[in-house]
Amino acid sequence: MKITQEQFDKQFDDSEWENVGLRFETIHVFDDDSQILEGIYLGSLTPKSATESMIHVIDADGYNVGVWGSTLLDDLLSGVEIGTYVVIGFFGKRPTKSGKNSYKVFDLKIKR
Repeated sequence: MKITQEQFDKQFDDSEWENVGLRFETIHVFDDDSQILEGIYLGSLTPKSATESMIHVIDADGYNVGVWGSTLLDDLLSGVEIGTYVVIGFFGKRPTKSGKNSYKVFDLKIKR
C-alpha cells in the first residue's frame, strides 16, 4: 500500500499514536569552510549498509535537521547524550597523510 507522509500523519494522528522515529525536514550538507550548526542533539540514524553514512539529527530552533555523518563527526557525536545542546563546527577539508584523499574537519562543543 502506497501512502504519502500527509496521509500517514492524518490516518495515524497524534491523539492515538506516538512518534518514535527520528524525523527531519532537511539534510544539512557542510560544504563551505567555517560553518556552524547548533541545537539539541536528537540522536543518529544508523545506515542499513556499510556503504551508507549515518545521519545525525539536530533540533535547530524547532526545525529538525539531518546532518550526513563522517568518520570524525560520528566519533565526536558517539558519546553525546540525546537532549544535549551542541554546536558543530565545520572547518573544511584536509588531505590525508598520503595526500590521495581528504577528510572533513569538524569540532564539537556541548553546553554544560
